[in-house]
Amino acid sequence: MTAYHKIRSIEFTGGFLPGVKLEFDETLNCIIGGRGTGKTTVLEAIRYALDRMPDPNADKDRYRAIEKLLQSNLGGGSVRVEIETLDGTCYSVVRGFGESPLVTNDEGTPVEINIGKDIVFGVDVYSQNQIEDIANDAFFQLQLIDKFIHREVDDLDRQIRETTRALEANAARILESRKAVDDLVEATRELPDVAEKIRGFEKGDEGSGGDLLRREHERKSLRAREVQLVETVRNLYGGGIQHINTVVQDLKQRFEDAFDADMAATPNRELVERIRDAAQTAVETVERHLDAAKGVLTSAQTTLKGPQADLAERQALQEKQYRELVDKHEQERAKGVERTRLEQRHADLKAKEKRLQEKRAALAELNQERERLRARLSDIRDERYRLRLGVAERLNEHLSPMIRVRMEQFGNMDEYRSLLNQSMKGSGLRYATIVDRAVERIPPAELASLIQNEDRVTLERELDLDADRATRLVIQLKDKPEVFAIETVELHDRPILELKDGQDYKDSASLSTGQKCTTILPILLMESERPLLIDQPEDNLDNAFVFETIVQSIGEVRGRRQLIFVTHNPNIPVLGDAARVFCLRSTGRSASVAKEGSVDDVAPQIMTVLEGGRAAFEARQKRYGRPMPGTKEA
Repeated sequence: MTAYHKIRSIEFTGGFLPGVKLEFDETLNCIIGGRGTGKTTVLEAIRYALDRMPDPNADKDRYRAIEKLLQSNLGGGSVRVEIETLDGTCYSVVRGFGESPLVTNDEGTPVEINIGKDIVFGVDVYSQNQIEDIANDAFFQLQLIDKFIHREVDDLDRQIRETTRALEANAARILESRKAVDDLVEATRELPDVAEKIRGFEKGDEGSGGDLLRREHERKSLRAREVQLVETVRNLYGGGIQHINTVVQDLKQRFEDAFDADMAATPNRELVERIRDAAQTAVETVERHLDAAKGVLTSAQTTLKGPQADLAERQALQEKQYRELVDKHEQERAKGVERTRLEQRHADLKAKEKRLQEKRAALAELNQERERLRARLSDIRDERYRLRLGVAERLNEHLSPMIRVRMEQFGNMDEYRSLLNQSMKGSGLRYATIVDRAVERIPPAELASLIQNEDRVTLERELDLDADRATRLVIQLKDKPEVFAIETVELHDRPILELKDGQDYKDSASLSTGQKCTTILPILLMESERPLLIDQPEDNLDNAFVFETIVQSIGEVRGRRQLIFVTHNPNIPVLGDAARVFCLRSTGRSASVAKEGSVDDVAPQIMTVLEGGRAAFEARQKRYGRPMPGTKEA
């Protein structure tokens, strides 16, 4: 038998539904009742308790509407939802409005579980008219595809986030490194001139006395470099200690992040704890070894003081001898002062030249690291696309020929367009048309490359710009954080959901409202381990389609997926043979359960409350030979 998650019950304390408790079957459950009886409140309260509210950024209006409904109907009360995971573990979730969910195990002990993530329990909830919204929005369609592979996609999305953060850090280091290179290039421009002036002094030093004086000048310059060397070594020791501290803290933080609170609720908790303990031991061992390395560097710092003092003492004697020699060559004193200045300046410039070479090498390594990270990001995105393509193929096998699903890799340009618009603010250009052309004609990584290489000719040709506007575009973006963001911006995959209309397939966005629901609903009703909750799945559908699609799909997933529907269409509970039907009623001030039970138990309410209720039972009798409720045969 297929294992799947189940919602066992919901119970209200206070609010509009005080004391109401609905105990659900693991197959089909239907909630019926007149207007204002709290049907939608039940479904949205389950959503709220399980922390599955819509994304306020992507679906702001729906988020606010649900929040307003629950604030009104929960009031100062709370809702308790009992759930059972696919492995048979039971939890209770209690939540009041404006509070966080409190999760307890079957012994009543609070447990640290983020119930809103799919790690422990998954559920799909769709509000009224949300099915139509999915048909109109590529982002919602992608979410729908990903529900079939949510674990794999969640893992890949985590890897994408980590790689993206690494790319952002890499970009910051590249910008910093480029500035350092530019500064050092500027700082060493006078090196050839200084070297030439020193060579002029050397030519003038010909002769025995001059040769001796020249050698002493060279030695004085070398003494200055010796002092710089000692300072460099001292800084390297200190920097090494600081780097070790950073490595230790980063390593500890990464391991701490890896073992988050959600892992405490895994079914293999004892094994996870063993892994965590082993990792902690490894980190502590590494920390001890690195502490030993710090001790070596600290000792080296102390040891350096002895040779440094000896060097200073010896240099003082050498400097005294140098000055005595210069005093003997009084006429060379002025030249000696200038030469000394030039030699010191030359030594400083040579040191900067060496740092420039090191910075250029470091920059080259950063660029190579970026290429590796970009390749990794591309591979992860490709793997995610392959998984989504597999879902599309599965859906086509199940839903063909009436419904066709295709995947277009990188087909959604919304983030690219948004990022370009944001990046061009303050440029002084009328950039709307430029952005549109760039999105249509140039992939993000290629555009970033054109900007960084200052390829104005290609920009002019591809974007229909004159030379001045191409130059201003380059100035706006080159060597800015934005150009690196453009290089790696997410181009989301785009699902294309199509309905067969005659001999042709039409994209869901171009369909009528009824056709949109006809396209999306069969996908929602496919087998899954996650309970499916829908508020009025029959909206905008005729009765023929309700039977052909909804009722037949209910039969296909019976025993393999829990369904909870709020409905006004009697065909769903009657022809779908709902195991539990809950009929709600209202006094205007509060709501309660008027009747609950099987379809036959609640038949009088179905025939009274739902338009076409009697016809639905007659259709059941005709199709399945089951007698009408209330007759002798029943």
